[in-house]
Amino acid sequence: MVRASRRNREDPTTNRWLSTYADMVTVLLAFFVLLYSMSEIDLAKFQAFVSGLAVPDGDQIETLEDAEERAADDTVERDGELADTDEQLLAELDQAVDDPVLDASDPESQDRPAAPRREAGEVTETALPQLTRESLPKFREQLDELLDDAGMEDTVTVVEDQRGVAVVITTDDVLFDLGSAQLTSRGQDVIAGVAPVLTTWGNQVLVEGHTDVQPMRREDYTNWNLSTDRAVAVVHQLIDEHQLQPFRLAATGYSEYHPRDADDTPAAWARNRRVELVIVIPET
Repeated sequence: MVRASRRNREDPTTNRWLSTYADMVTVLLAFFVLLYSMSEIDLAKFQAFVSGLAVPDGDQIETLEDAEERAADDTVERDGELADTDEQLLAELDQAVDDPVLDASDPESQDRPAAPRREAGEVTETALPQLTRESLPKFREQLDELLDDAGMEDTVTVVEDQRGVAVVITTDDVLFDLGSAQLTSRGQDVIAGVAPVLTTWGNQVLVEGHTDVQPMRREDYTNWNLSTDRAVAVVHQLIDEHQLQPFRLAATGYSEYHPRDADDTPAAWARNRRVELVIVIPET
């Protein structure tokens, strides 16, 4: 009997259940780790759950639905505060772009006055008087005097239409050389003769380029390009040399599709090669 008991104590098969138990615990641990890695925490519901555990008034328990609604309202309010902050930062960035940067190492910049601050979305307006239909005689009188003094009365004509009044300038040997969009010296003089009357009134000015029906000899450069480039050249001259406010100006090219003279003759083609400065008169 003593020998049998000693054999049982020394039998290695008596602790086999421990291996099975350890395997089961390992599998369960891996299963819960997998569940945790696949789970997603809903912050709003979690906050609602935590809030539902509290008793805000001491005698009434907040329901889960109420807590979820309050958590959603808090999220919207917080997002609104962030949006307001973003708008403020964007406005400050826009102001920083508009204002010139003063270099402390530049002695001239220290005496330069800071640019006036402009609120976001503010529409720039001119303090000049607006030209109206009633003041057109005065405008034409001013323009005629300027052209007479400059000896250009035969170069510029004034035409009234439904938009306002158009100052029509022929381009041939006046503003541009044939096929060119580079202002000639005489063209610069013509613009200088017209610019003073434009700076007297604050109306919008449409600078329109026109060509004749003859096609350009370059395949990659058409009458559309030429008419637009000529209008842009005049706009730059008015801004750079005569300080017209840029927001008053617009440049448009019409190619050969808005002729003044519909005849198919060289004389008509010459009349159609032109630049028009249209002073827009608002409807009253």
